[in-house]
Parts: sequence; C-alpha cells; structure tokens
Amino acid sequence: MASKTIIGIILAAGESKRMGFPKALLAIQGTSFVRSIIEKHRQAGIEQIIVVTGAHCEDVGNEVNVPGVTVAHNKDYMRGQLSSIQTGIKAAEQFLFDAILLHPVDHPLITGDTITLLIEQYRAASFPIVLPTYQKKRGHPVIFSSSLFPELYAAPADIGARSVVWNHKAEVLEIETADKGILQNIDTPETYENL
Repeated sequence: MASKTIIGIILAAGESKRMGFPKALLAIQGTSFVRSIIEKHRQAGIEQIIVVTGAHCEDVGNEVNVPGVTVAHNKDYMRGQLSSIQTGIKAAEQFLFDAILLHPVDHPLITGDTITLLIEQYRAASFPIVLPTYQKKRGHPVIFSSSLFPELYAAPADIGARSVVWNHKAEVLEIETADKGILQNIDTPETYENL
C-alpha cells in the first residue's frame, strides 16, 4: 500500500492489580491515560484507533466511546499481553492498512512528536519493525508491518511480540529519541505519584 496506512492499537486489557485502579482511566493533564494516548495518535495522523479492553471492559469502553475509535474486547485477557495484541489485529482486519502501532496504555508520557517520527520513519524506510530508543534503550510504541501478523499470531505466549522482534534483528529500525516517556511504565501507585 503506497500510503502505508497505520492503525493505532492501544492495549488496555490488564487487571491493573498493582495499581489498584484501571490504568486506562487514571487522570493525566486533565484527561485519562487512554484518552491522552488517543489524542496523541490523532495528532500523529492516525485516523483509525483500536482500544483493546479486558478486565475493566465496560468502564474503559465508555471512556473511549468516541468517533474513530473501535473497542475490541479480549475475553482471554488473563492469558497476557500477546492475547490482546492478537485481539487488536483481528479487529483491525476490517480496515485497509499496512501496519499497526502498538501502544500499552501504561505508557501515557510518550509524546505525539515521537509517534509522528516513528510513522514518518516507517513510511520512508523498508523495515517491518520500527521502535524508539532513549539513551540506547528500546521502548514503546512499536510499529509492526502486517507482513509479520502470522508470526504475531504464532508467537509463544510467555515471550509475546518480543519473539518476533528477536527473530528479525536485522530488520528492526531503531529511532533514537529524546523522549524518556518511551521507557516510563506507570503501573504502580508509586510511579503514578511521581508524575
């Protein structure tokens, strides 16, 4: 596909046990984690966004009931993040697109500029995987070409999407950024308080 259309998939299916409250609904800068991420995806030009829900499906679904957002419920969310990725891909298959941008909901500090940069680099290059780095450390979100979907469906549950990244070491485009938000996983009350 010449335009290399990208669909955003926000992973918001977890139980949030350590946080004690649905992470997708936590407040940040006058909105929620998940709505903040949706807005950043839109700023980056992503027109179709899928939010994968699980443990708190009704509350999260209500929060993202906005135009251009599709809610995909992962009834097997207890099986881990890979099952949510697979649920998101299945939901995306109703649209025409070239790749997905996977964004865990507990990484709300990633900037819209970083997402824009990743998309630009994916479209300009011929790499099936594009991911950001901060001080040489890999972070989120990650772009996967649709050519890798069979491998994502077949990946081992205990390793998940990382196995696909490892299997394509020579085909991963790393984009160095000044965005430390790509590494900041807000998944405990302590890390949230530090915001």
